Amino acid sequence: MFDEPWKKGRQNWEERQALARRYEQECAEAIRRAQLEDEEFNQLVEEVMSKGFTESRQVSHYIMANKLGRKYRHISGVLEMERGEDTWRFNGGFPPHIYARLCDALGLSQKTSDARVAGFKSFGDLNQETRS
Repeated sequence: MFDEPWKKGRQNWEERQALARRYEQECAEAIRRAQLEDEEFNQLVEEVMSKGFTESRQVSHYIMANKLGRKYRHISGVLEMERGEDTWRFNGGFPPHIYARLCDALGLSQKTSDARVAGFKSFGDLNQETRS
């Protein structure tokens, strides 16, 4: 009878500890992911700066034509776009936060469109999905 509150308290403490460990792991993974994205972004900018690209789609085409999806696996991938009822996939695309930085860093013009980003899967994430 007296053991029950102690056991329940210990169980709650262990659950909170496990939750805290999981949160710390997720934070560490998010930080590492941001660092990898930043490294890849800087490498990409350095690699394509001299190419004279004026539009982001040229960078995307360069990545696909030169099979650089593995090299830039965290920042490039498949972008899902939508306009009204139409949806399509764009290979070699970038998530919005990378796209904006890339256009700014390279002075690329941003094609205006009423299409919007519906989703993004990096080449790294797609590769992991096919392996599991």
